[in-house]
Amino acid sequence: MHCIRNLLLLAVVFIGEISMAHGNIVACVGDSITFGHSIQHPDKDAYPAVLQQLLGNEWRVKNYGANGATAIKNTPELTPYIKRDVYPESLASSPSVVIIMLGTNDSKPAFWNPGAYRRDLLSLINDYQSLPSSPRVYVATPVTSHAELRTPWDVSEANLIDVRKILIDEIRKTTSAEVITMAGMDRLLFVSDGVHPNEQGATAIAHHIFSYLQNRLNTPSRQ
Repeated sequence: MHCIRNLLLLAVVFIGEISMAHGNIVACVGDSITFGHSIQHPDKDAYPAVLQQLLGNEWRVKNYGANGATAIKNTPELTPYIKRDVYPESLASSPSVVIIMLGTNDSKPAFWNPGAYRRDLLSLINDYQSLPSSPRVYVATPVTSHAELRTPWDVSEANLIDVRKILIDEIRKTTSAEVITMAGMDRLLFVSDGVHPNEQGATAIAHHIFSYLQNRLNTPSRQ
């Protein structure tokens, strides 16, 4: 009897340790800006890594960024986020919080379709809101682009203005997901292409998101 009880206690402890290991997960869903493209050490300096430092050990921030990813599903080849390996990985992480930042690649004139972006982003939001872990879903507006528009495959700040408008005026009203409005970022916070934030830019993104989440997650300031 004592043996069975001890085994049950060990099982409870083991399950509890698993729950703690997988609990309080923040899944950062996005494109190369989330991944940390052009940052030398994205595992330390991309915005999810900096957000981890700000949130502290109570949370586990996971980077599910994919270079070149779009929210729109009918973009070519493996461009859509839902066709990337990180998509099922992010769903399987049982997140408590999901932060989606997609739209920069969608803004390229070759891809841009306001109706498709709205529809497919809502579908993606629903995928996360339907998870058994019932995460809080936040959608961050894409950061400023300082890139020069030369071809249909360049990021378009003009289209990004429409992306932000869709997120703020429509997504926020048609879903329970909260929209984090990113502040405009100075050109000095980007690498030479004007699209990808440098280390300082990634830090600015992380601090802005942390400031928004801080009261909602009851997290003490570590700034």
